[in-house]
Amino acid sequence: MRNLLKKLKEKPRRVNGMVFLLILCLNIFLYWGSRDNYFFSDDFEWLARGVLAQNLSDAPAEITRIEGRDFNPVFMILLTLLIRFFGLSPLAFRLLSLLVFSTVIYTFFHILSRYFRVNPLISLSAALLCGVNVFVSEVVLNMSALVYSFSLLLFLAGLEFFFAGKRILYFLFLLLAFLTKETIILAVIPLLFYEQEKRARRFIFVSLGALVLSRVLLQWLTAAPGTYTGFLSTSHFFYKLYFIFMRGLNISPYSMNPTLGAGILVILALVAGYFAFSKKALTGSERRVFLFFLLFFTVFILFFSLLPKLSSRYFFYPPFGLWGIAALWTHHFYEKNKKIKYALAPLLIISLLFNYPMIKREGEDYKILGDFSRQFIRRQAAIIENDAPEAEITIYKPDSRPLAEVYQQIKNRENLPKLLPFREHGIGGVIAPTHLIPLMFYPGKIVRWHLSRETADYFTGYLKIAPGY
Repeated sequence: MRNLLKKLKEKPRRVNGMVFLLILCLNIFLYWGSRDNYFFSDDFEWLARGVLAQNLSDAPAEITRIEGRDFNPVFMILLTLLIRFFGLSPLAFRLLSLLVFSTVIYTFFHILSRYFRVNPLISLSAALLCGVNVFVSEVVLNMSALVYSFSLLLFLAGLEFFFAGKRILYFLFLLLAFLTKETIILAVIPLLFYEQEKRARRFIFVSLGALVLSRVLLQWLTAAPGTYTGFLSTSHFFYKLYFIFMRGLNISPYSMNPTLGAGILVILALVAGYFAFSKKALTGSERRVFLFFLLFFTVFILFFSLLPKLSSRYFFYPPFGLWGIAALWTHHFYEKNKKIKYALAPLLIISLLFNYPMIKREGEDYKILGDFSRQFIRRQAAIIENDAPEAEITIYKPDSRPLAEVYQQIKNRENLPKLLPFREHGIGGVIAPTHLIPLMFYPGKIVRWHLSRETADYFTGYLKIAPGY
């Protein structure tokens, strides 16, 4: 390790490549057993839209469509291209998720070590602790959650360009991140407080305002449904806050008495506040960096605590603030005692031992869910495929007991809680016809479902084949 750190100063590009390979290999070790897992739940909506976008005349509408509050054209372009080259191969999507996740962890390390001048070993330990966390594993194991890791990657790339003084590239990547997942725009708030130069702050503020205004106008012009306040909920706010905090630290909220956990939260908050605002604790530049990560964590933990239900994907952003704070704390004391640079290494070893079996079990959960979905779609496809295209057909609604049984199987395994939805307008609660039809005919044909009528027992509609297919 000492040789690695020495080389980092002499040949940063080569060693940075080695660090990236180390991170990638570690994540392959953790997640490789899930490489062939089939898709599940929300994945089908994204995949169906990606299939329909293969028809060039339909591509603009599918890529730019607003679903409720979600507007994700960059992510849709990525999925469309992936389907174009690899079809609906689960392996391609799993490898992409793994690559994006690993690149996020590496970029976090790079920003800590290069721009915030944190010791490379401390930076690497903090970055790995951020990634080796079963509570954020959904962004690798669930294809639809890729939107979170991809948007964060684009933002971190933009952040690097900002620190390098390349403002146009910063804005371009901020725009791409915003058009991937709008939630990432909250990450700009800490940057506003970090930057001291008035001209730079004005640029950040104007660029942020331009993105928000463009999104409001787009929603207004397209008359798309959904608001940004109606979905917020203050119910169980402190309960959700506590869960996000604990899981960001890679600690199960059930592993200790809630009173003790809340006490730890309060103590850390007081200590963090002291370091962020006391002129005695840190120098001015150190305090700005510390405040950046403290706000990064605070902004996201508050936002996700206001959402009606928690999902594992919501735990992905806050740990970057928490472990950024841990890295800065460790580096601050390292400058007084050089042995402190090894302080995070034992935590990393413990984290690996704790998380490896849990991540494997999570992968097995998603395999069970994926296998059920694959078999269900095949059975429905066998029923529908003999119906004549362009003619009205009927798709009957089987009851949702098979889905309930597989959900109960997942709950009985007693791994992490998951959102296990029943689709109200789906076949057997699993998948809506508008998503099933494109998936079952692709790649032979690109077929769209047009609903005529829906009752409690069946759907009626038309199968519309795209021109040229």
